Amino acid sequence: MKSELGEEWLPSPGATYKIIKSLEKKGLIEETTVDNAEGDGRIRTYILTEPAKDKIKLIAEKLQKIIVFTNQCCPEVCCDELDLPEGK
Repeated sequence: MKSELGEEWLPSPGATYKIIKSLEKKGLIEETTVDNAEGDGRIRTYILTEPAKDKIKLIAEKLQKIIVFTNQCCPEVCCDELDLPEGK
């Protein structure tokens, strides 16, 4: 993952778990566990909850409207940056 400074940035495990716990508290993800294929424990995974999926859909719709508007008013900016065909 690239940071704004252009250098590679990887979150620490502590930062990752804080984010996971925050998302759980907000009801946006749920923990699920499965047995490890090697039989030496369980693997934790996380899935999006329905409220999270709804929020993502809403954000995607808003971003699509922004892209359409930007493409209509200044397609050279939108299409160049997002690699979209002009007029779409």
